[in-house]
Amino acid sequence: MSQNLLILIGSPKAKNSTSNLISKNLEKKLTSYNLNFSKLYLFTELHHEDVLLEKLAAADTLILISPVYENSVPSTVLQFFELAAQHKEKLAIQNKLFFTITLTGFADTAAGKTTINSCKLFSETMHFSWLGGITTSPSALIEDEDLGKMYAGLNTSLDLFAKSLSQNMPLPPEIGELNAKSILPSFIYRIIGSIYQKKPIKTIGKEAFYAKPLI
Repeated sequence: MSQNLLILIGSPKAKNSTSNLISKNLEKKLTSYNLNFSKLYLFTELHHEDVLLEKLAAADTLILISPVYENSVPSTVLQFFELAAQHKEKLAIQNKLFFTITLTGFADTAAGKTTINSCKLFSETMHFSWLGGITTSPSALIEDEDLGKMYAGLNTSLDLFAKSLSQNMPLPPEIGELNAKSILPSFIYRIIGSIYQKKPIKTIGKEAFYAKPLI
């Protein structure tokens, strides 16, 4: 059984992020299975590298929850990867487990899967034991930690994840399968997007809203 889990919030929005809402849901499940865990907001902790490295060294399972920015992890997470790699010799010998949850704001899981592959490469570089990852798409509709019926698959996956850790069992394939597809068809997501963009268009004007950056 994992004795010390460390949840890493990769979003620069920290406590106000969707990543943290998902974390709160996961925390409830970890508690229900009597698992010990702590949580760090990387955006804050990267300013305290010694403390961050100390907590990394003490953890035996790392759970990274991060949004997808431009088909990759945020710069906050990249800084964390670089810092960990600088101390690879110390961290690699501790046989840590690594799992990631990626969040993409669009109705397409491809970017999330690409980010998971990046996390897998980091895990292999660090000689961690890779547990895999799941993608939530789209994550922009998550409003609170209870997730609701729309994200029932994610909710079930988080429960299966916590249960597997508590029983020291391999993660079942259902964890990934439940989140393999976007919860919304692309055309519905575009319709919703067109509705939500009406307010900023009205506020700043159509010309400014559709303005293109200088090249």
